[in-house]
Amino acid sequence: MDILQSFTSQLELKKERCSMMRFYITLAVLTSCLWAWLPLAHTSQVRPVPDFDQNGLVDFPDFLLFVGKFGSKQGDERYEDRFDLDGNGAIDFSDFLSFVNDFGKTSLSGGDENDVNIPDANLRAVIADSLGKGRDEAITRTEMAVLTHLEAQDANISDLTGLQFATNLTFLWLTGNPITDLSPLCDITNLTGLVLFGNAITDISALANLTNLGHLNLGGNNVSDIWALSNLTNLNWISLNDNAIEDISALANLTNLTWLDLSGNSISDISSLANLTNLGELNLSGTLITDLSALSNLTNLTLLRLTNNAITNISALSNLTHLESLDLGYNSISDISVLSNLTNLTYLNLSDNAISDLSPLVANTGIGGGDRVFVANNPLSDESLATHLPALYSKFDKSASLGACVPILPKNLSVDAGSSHTLQTTYYLHVDHTKIRPPPYAAALAYADFNEDGHIDIFYASGEGTRPITFPAELYLNDGAGHFYPDTNFFGGNPPRRILPRKALTGDFNGDGLMDVFVLCHGYDKPPFPGESSYVILSSPNGYVLGSGLDTFIGFQHGGASADIDGDGDIDVFVTHSNSDGGPFFLINDGSGSFTQDKDRTEGLAHKGLYTAELVDVDGDDFLDLLAAGHEYDPEGGNLPTQILWGDSTGVFSTTKATILPSVVGHGVVPDIDVSDTDGDGDKDIVINRTGSGDENHRFYEGYYLQLVEQVGKRRFEDKTAQLLFKNEDINADWITWIRMCDCNGDGHVDIVVDNAARNLIWENDGTGTFRPR
Repeated sequence: MDILQSFTSQLELKKERCSMMRFYITLAVLTSCLWAWLPLAHTSQVRPVPDFDQNGLVDFPDFLLFVGKFGSKQGDERYEDRFDLDGNGAIDFSDFLSFVNDFGKTSLSGGDENDVNIPDANLRAVIADSLGKGRDEAITRTEMAVLTHLEAQDANISDLTGLQFATNLTFLWLTGNPITDLSPLCDITNLTGLVLFGNAITDISALANLTNLGHLNLGGNNVSDIWALSNLTNLNWISLNDNAIEDISALANLTNLTWLDLSGNSISDISSLANLTNLGELNLSGTLITDLSALSNLTNLTLLRLTNNAITNISALSNLTHLESLDLGYNSISDISVLSNLTNLTYLNLSDNAISDLSPLVANTGIGGGDRVFVANNPLSDESLATHLPALYSKFDKSASLGACVPILPKNLSVDAGSSHTLQTTYYLHVDHTKIRPPPYAAALAYADFNEDGHIDIFYASGEGTRPITFPAELYLNDGAGHFYPDTNFFGGNPPRRILPRKALTGDFNGDGLMDVFVLCHGYDKPPFPGESSYVILSSPNGYVLGSGLDTFIGFQHGGASADIDGDGDIDVFVTHSNSDGGPFFLINDGSGSFTQDKDRTEGLAHKGLYTAELVDVDGDDFLDLLAAGHEYDPEGGNLPTQILWGDSTGVFSTTKATILPSVVGHGVVPDIDVSDTDGDGDKDIVINRTGSGDENHRFYEGYYLQLVEQVGKRRFEDKTAQLLFKNEDINADWITWIRMCDCNGDGHVDIVVDNAARNLIWENDGTGTFRPR
């Protein structure tokens, strides 16, 4: 029993995966206790030595692999017969004795350089591709040593065994994989860059010896203990966002750090950061901090993010005069007097605090020109409203930079198109969203003259989705000179909030002649994707009010479209209801903005993979057609072709009456789709906004590809991208949220415009339906 307890205690060695000395000491003690047993356990037994990683030596990495299987039996998910050294069907104490007996021995087969074991087929494929080898060819240790750079994003890699032979790797990028065990990395000491964002990692002790690391990204995992980083003093860039970290004292001696992201953790004490005086950028958003005194000497900071905390006192920032970007949104700050001296600021977010006095911003001589300052959702005093706000506005350049082309939409929409489909008009507005409001970027955008002053205003419903934090809807009014300012009275200062709104549909939903907004929401964007309810904002004599009855429809409502689907003169809504039981449905409007669910108007349309929809009369028969898209290729299944479900007098959209549109290999994710007569021949053509789908070496949700599908006859379509849409692809860029189609240069021809934060992307139509980038 003492021996067994001694062995059990040694299982804790897994937490010290690269500490060879501790293992050897323990091994020596344990072996001395067991030596008398070993001859009995191994008499005349013929078997290969347990060189599990096939590096030619039974050593510590083999021990870690063995410990990971200890206690499993045949039939268990963890069981592998190569670890069952005595062949009795269980990996038990007898096998441990065998392993101890062979520890330190060389392997006869280990010298065969064609015998590298890479059990994970996905990792093996990535390595083979990087080496220019066939995926079924043997990979040698010599070939592994040639690798200096390896990248595998969203490749479904779970086991890194075999990677320990890539001893000359300097950069390793493995984002979006289900990796948990990092032990094969423990001796790759040439690594200078390691990116492991979005895995399932809890234990990083295997990184303790990687002292050449300069760049490390462990964001989006479940790491709580970061002591393994304490001696990695060459680190200058670390991202640890969205983990389970509470204690950051391990970072105290990493004085070469210039960039650090700790957002989305449960950190309350940041005193360990006090000596990291080389920091230039620091993100502490979404933590539990209240005391900023540790930041007072970090005078090299140029960017500091402190949103979503419980901060009340910012006096510690008074000496940070090199700050150019400061984000203090969603705190409890009332006194901002220290900001008057931070004259290098070009970006300042003070939204959603307790600020009444804006005079320190007026006194700041550096604020003005093209700077961006946000003060929405604060209880401003009468003096600040009457004097300070106008004084601030007078400092800024009121011209809006080009970012999006926004047409005016009619309040009562014809059968031709729903409110989310862009109608071509002669009026358009150029908008740079980053100069109007602070992050996070709002995917749910709505453009309309909400205050009836003749100018187009902008409704924003933003969110992050990676954390269960809600954000309020916002209304920015147009002053007629191209400047937008927050409507502080919107919803009486208490607008609706959601975790992640995804699409906003404008229209007069309650029939009073004023613009309303329907907001589709999908909520927390991580498994199990619990979803959330959408909402509708309705105009009333006393301002905007929240429509009732939608709270019962909870789901991953990523997309939708609006139009008069039942022909009664009011606007109804189609909801994709992705990743949720029950499938897509319609919300039928009674004319007052109250909706009833109707599940019987679609047939055969799978909900999984359905994220994008539009309602347009594509074939000109005076019946609305339903365009449905999303994930044509999904690594997790649920593939959905991009298609048009043709409308008719039955009012039912069925996949048996559908046309499948051409797909694009590697670009099988469709965030948006739009319809217009691009070539002036009288029928509707289709522009499909695509991004990477994780197949054919295209990263999931990365890059963009615009596709032009021309209607060459009634309900007949051909992909004309190669002939008519030039420079339509960038696989390394961010994906595009929305495309708009309108005449942006006044030549009478519809153009393609990106409406995505501040991206200046326009493809101009030469009049023949041929598009070239501006």
